[in-house]
Amino acid sequence: MQINHSELTQKKIFLYSLGCAKNLVDGEYMSAICRDRGFQMTSQADDAEIIVVNTCGFIESAKQESIGAILEMAELKDSGHCELLIVSGCLSERYAEEMQADMPEVDAILGVRNYKDIVTSIEDHYKTASTADQHEGAFLSKIYRSKQREDGLAHMRMPVLHKPSTTHYAYLKIAEGCSNHCAFCAIPGIRGPFQSRKPEEILAEARDLVEAGYDELIVIAQDSGFYGLDLFRERRLAALLEELAKVEGLRWLRVLYLYAAGVNDELLEVYKNNPKVVPYFDIPIQHASDRILRAMDRSETTETLRQRFAKIRQELPEAVIRTTVMVGYPGESEADFAELTDFIREQKFEMLGCFSFCPEEGTKAFSMPDQVSETVKQERYEKVMELQREISHSHLQSFIGRTIEVKIEDVSPDGIYYLGRSAWQNPEVDSHILVLNQSEAEPVLGTRVMVRIIDADNYELTGVML
Repeated sequence: MQINHSELTQKKIFLYSLGCAKNLVDGEYMSAICRDRGFQMTSQADDAEIIVVNTCGFIESAKQESIGAILEMAELKDSGHCELLIVSGCLSERYAEEMQADMPEVDAILGVRNYKDIVTSIEDHYKTASTADQHEGAFLSKIYRSKQREDGLAHMRMPVLHKPSTTHYAYLKIAEGCSNHCAFCAIPGIRGPFQSRKPEEILAEARDLVEAGYDELIVIAQDSGFYGLDLFRERRLAALLEELAKVEGLRWLRVLYLYAAGVNDELLEVYKNNPKVVPYFDIPIQHASDRILRAMDRSETTETLRQRFAKIRQELPEAVIRTTVMVGYPGESEADFAELTDFIREQKFEMLGCFSFCPEEGTKAFSMPDQVSETVKQERYEKVMELQREISHSHLQSFIGRTIEVKIEDVSPDGIYYLGRSAWQNPEVDSHILVLNQSEAEPVLGTRVMVRIIDADNYELTGVML
């Protein structure tokens, strides 16, 4: 089955990315590398000879979703005309040997520092593997996995045009890895320590994205506030945002994700003085009991969190704060949980996500004593979400009668509403604004219009286009 490169590039590639936005960007870069080498990308799995599943392996539910996607794509090797199945991302980094042994359907396995090797893995397969070998079971998937000290950003330094898979916004990844080492989190073990991209690389990509028509950029890293500490021995997110805000044609610049320690006075000044930098803060606190925060190996205390949120509210009264909390951490007592709900009630976060602790192999919390039962976890999860529904409902009611700028992105399935977002809503995670159009002129998707809010429920606003 040996073929030359010209014949090889006649084969179509389908890439399926799961998990977070950071993983999505890695998938976009793999697609760009393949296109640069002459391959055709397709949006239909059953139309592809080569399928790439870019996996997530952060928590158990994500692992199961990734395994399900791999097996689903593997069926196309029998029922479709798929010839090559490649698996990349966190799951393949974490369980490469197990995947090689237990999933014979997989032909190549790429670790998280090996996205740049996507074309090499395709070429190697067609050079060395014969159909007969695979049918006889003699073929073993090849593992491409570098050591953690190697460059985790190499795929983003290749001279290729990064084409986002999103429509009306683009993610701008500024770093790889994480150096926080929370006791429950597997990311540092999978992705390695925090590694900042050079500012000039980020700015060049931002200009390219805006020139390509993306007027909303979303800065992402595991801890964006950590940016620059590894390169310059000081936090440089504020300086980076100032430079990004100068990009002509950019309208909205959003940042995900921040630890409270990274939200310093210098950063808040940038938010205050640059209208392009939207006052949206995604700061996952995880908990609000000092005892549990210590057990999690978190650097914050409840008081430092309280002070930081107060500073944000003082400097930016229109700021929106989203957070994420965890219930059911080992040893979490009723008193600890009460401290968490009291803090949520006190802070009145505009948006909040909650998840139950899931023990992850290779983390400190995996073997901690005093594990909380699944029943108690579920009860606490439901109490947190009910509390947040009340807070969200009260917050959204305050918008009735106000006029706000909304970016129109889609049409509701029933065709009645346009779906849009304001500057304080993050795509994919936060809800849409339902927009009624009472005029004959139809708005162009991706443009911004003024909308008067006429109704609100627990999580969504409804408005009329002016």
